[in-house]
Amino acid sequence: MGSELKATIPVLKGENNYEAWASIIRFHLRYDDLENYIDEDVEAPADTDVEAKKKWNRDRIRVSIMIQESLNDPKVSTKLQAAGWEYHTGDPYKTWTTVRKVIKHESEEAISSYLEEYTHLNRKTFDTMEAFVAKVHYLRNKLDSAHTQWGGKLPEGFHTTHIVNCLKAGYPTNHMFWEKALAKKELPWTKLMEDLNGISKRETEGVRFASIEVKGAKGNKGNNPSGNNPSGNTTNNGNKIKCDKCQRSYPKSWAHQSCGHHYPPGGICWTCNPEQAPDTWAYKKTALERKASGSSESIATTAALSNTGSGIANPTKVGSSNLLFSTGI
Repeated sequence: MGSELKATIPVLKGENNYEAWASIIRFHLRYDDLENYIDEDVEAPADTDVEAKKKWNRDRIRVSIMIQESLNDPKVSTKLQAAGWEYHTGDPYKTWTTVRKVIKHESEEAISSYLEEYTHLNRKTFDTMEAFVAKVHYLRNKLDSAHTQWGGKLPEGFHTTHIVNCLKAGYPTNHMFWEKALAKKELPWTKLMEDLNGISKRETEGVRFASIEVKGAKGNKGNNPSGNNPSGNTTNNGNKIKCDKCQRSYPKSWAHQSCGHHYPPGGICWTCNPEQAPDTWAYKKTALERKASGSSESIATTAALSNTGSGIANPTKVGSSNLLFSTGI
């Protein structure tokens, strides 16, 4: 049947309107169930199947006319003919691939370089998760466009599995959960991206709070009070800071950041939700085990800045009422 869509296929002017042109063509063909004729070289039915052979011929002609009606710009048609294409070819797949190779300037070398970079992605080479995710989106879009150009997109499952594997070394615990979800077919690309954006947000918040504490600790000499008790006495109240959320005072030398009772707006309590904590948190595994066992005892970390303002002391296990976390970043 002929297309009943009202959208007009624009004349292809060149690379500047290629994407819009290609999208409209695809919408029309998809509506008529003919998109496969530009994604692959559809094999002709056997000569003995007369009706199927007739339909195949009609479909090819219909798709060819739809494409070629928009190729009457002199500059475009000249480029296509210089590449060996002929108006009477009657082969929609050949016409489509020729247009993309000639008009859309993504060479095989460029596509190869995108794939090379994509397959060697490593979180450690990026300063932030946000930068890593941005590069993932950029390269996937390039590959999706390129593979459509050269014969079909890579399946979404390939992209999801690949990015999960890219994060195995840096985020082993998250990787374990993602692997289980993949095995159950419960990790679509959109969910993985939500998880990565969540990790990015938590890491960014952690760095921001750590920066605040380091600045506040400059010029502070000496280590933590004896016993590493955040609510312990000090000889000078001026050496303490007061949390405006829990109203408790803490020595300035402590890297007071997020705890089970209060944490950054929109943040996550790592003790209550250890599966959502970054893998850089040293006590994530312990917290996961305690949550799984139903233990009411909490593991907490308290970080003390050294007299240089840059060292982090060893974490100490304390009661839940004194729960403090370092960012683990």
